[in-house]
Amino acid sequence: MPSFLVLLVLLLVGMLALEAPRLVLGKMWGELGAFLFLWAFAAFLSGAAVLGMELPNPTDLLTAVFGL
Repeated sequence: MPSFLVLLVLLLVGMLALEAPRLVLGKMWGELGAFLFLWAFAAFLSGAAVLGMELPNPTDLLTAVFGL
């Protein structure tokens, strides 16, 4: 399990290192903010999945919001 967590962190940092400098140099602040938000959300969810935490089902949220 710890080796998967280390691999996940390396992949996430690599993705950040590839994308963030281009956005900063291009002064694309809105895109950088959106990228960082989605990156942090994905990092949290993937980290929780690797650690074996139980994640909520997105269908339950959609059902609650739209009443399907």
